[in-house]
Amino acid sequence: MTSKSVSEARRVLRGFQWTYASVALQGILKLAALMILARLLTPHDFGLLGFALLCTNFVERIGQGGIGPALVQVERATSDIISSAWWMSILLGLLSTIVVALGAEYVAIFFEEPELESIIRLVSVGCLLEAMLAVPEAMLQRELRCREIMLADNLAYCIGMVGVCTTLAFAGWGVWSLAYAQVSLKAVRLVVIVGVAPAFKRNTIVWQHVKLLTRMGFGFSLGRLLNFFSLQGDNLVVGRLLGTEALGMYNRAYQLMTLPAMYVGQVFERVMFPAMARKQKETQRLATEFLLALEVLTLVALPSGVMMFALAPEIVLVGFGEHWRAVIPVVSILSFGVFFRTAYKCSDTAVRSVGAVYHYAGRQAVYSALVIGGAFVGALVAGVPGVACGVVGAVAINYVSMTCLAMKLLGARIAHVMRAHLLGCWASLWVIGGLSVSTHVLRMHSQNPAIVLFGSSVTALLAWCASVLLAVICVRFGSMRYLRNLLVNHRGMLTGFLTRT
Repeated sequence: MTSKSVSEARRVLRGFQWTYASVALQGILKLAALMILARLLTPHDFGLLGFALLCTNFVERIGQGGIGPALVQVERATSDIISSAWWMSILLGLLSTIVVALGAEYVAIFFEEPELESIIRLVSVGCLLEAMLAVPEAMLQRELRCREIMLADNLAYCIGMVGVCTTLAFAGWGVWSLAYAQVSLKAVRLVVIVGVAPAFKRNTIVWQHVKLLTRMGFGFSLGRLLNFFSLQGDNLVVGRLLGTEALGMYNRAYQLMTLPAMYVGQVFERVMFPAMARKQKETQRLATEFLLALEVLTLVALPSGVMMFALAPEIVLVGFGEHWRAVIPVVSILSFGVFFRTAYKCSDTAVRSVGAVYHYAGRQAVYSALVIGGAFVGALVAGVPGVACGVVGAVAINYVSMTCLAMKLLGARIAHVMRAHLLGCWASLWVIGGLSVSTHVLRMHSQNPAIVLFGSSVTALLAWCASVLLAVICVRFGSMRYLRNLLVNHRGMLTGFLTRT
């Protein structure tokens, strides 16, 4: 075991610790903000913001040109490469902001919402802000400085969503509270990341490096653009066919489905992408890490989907309020997509880390077509619940497709991939047993959804912990060996485990 390997393993471990702390804190803040804002704003307000973000996010995916991921992926980032990436990012950001501002009128006409024009022009400032932080954030990611990124994320969310948005919403600003929150969130994040990122020279653009970054970044950009349609295509269909209020309701329900992806999947994506990119030629080692990550993600995501399905009425009533009751069937349907939406982050990260950006883009093209097609058919047949069914089907197919691609690129065997799902299935059986008893008893004796939600959640957590404890004792799974090493020998043994795998 070399000192370099030990140092890198420790940096990855610290990255996981800080990133998970960040995601956990931001998840708590996000839940609090969702609960507060759902009682202060209407589905129509959330729908208007959804339209605005459709426009700005689409242009951002094109305008950023994949500069940030390309800078993380490149083997040696010289000062000239960093400088070229900086100027490219700024120029593309300015162009994106201008395009969004000029096209706002036509977007408002397309969605038949006159107020949308002014909202889009305000939110378009975010395109430039995102472009300005692309290079500093990529440099922090290259060095696995997750603590600084955590600080920026949570401070920005506190000030933007919890501070600015809730204050303006209480003051009666409606949808404008959401719009100003988006801009302030990105502005705060920019200030913090630029302040803590390594200093770099902003020289002139070197066209040789521009070609290198463009060649690498185009694949990332194409993949991100197609990923935009896979993530936002359903919103586009709902908003255009079913209206602004339906979009607001669907968007809130979809956010609940993505919470486990944020809590767990985002941790692996943020830390594992730069870590795996460093050893992109060591496919056997990457395969081991891929299987370990898949096992952990399954262990969390699969029971989370079970819990969301069983407690959908209580989650909506407690989280959003009585006037959001119509969202309950949508949440129930989307709960079937929790596992697929979270676990595909593992294969997604693995594929991008080895530089297979065009394979990734091809899969994203198919995924986007499935999402839009499924949402369109579902909207015509059954409204918002039909859209949810179509999207869950598309997410499931994409998970299988991306997992097969990761297996092919890393040389992983299908038997090992199937085995990585067993622990999550084992834990889910325990959670199902606990919830089937607790929800029946609590609903019989109490009409208060908060009591049912709290009691059933505690029961599900205890059942999950019991299943994990048995797995630790049996030591039948790779992630359980990982956990046992952590419990027995803490950092030193864990570092050795990481460097050997």
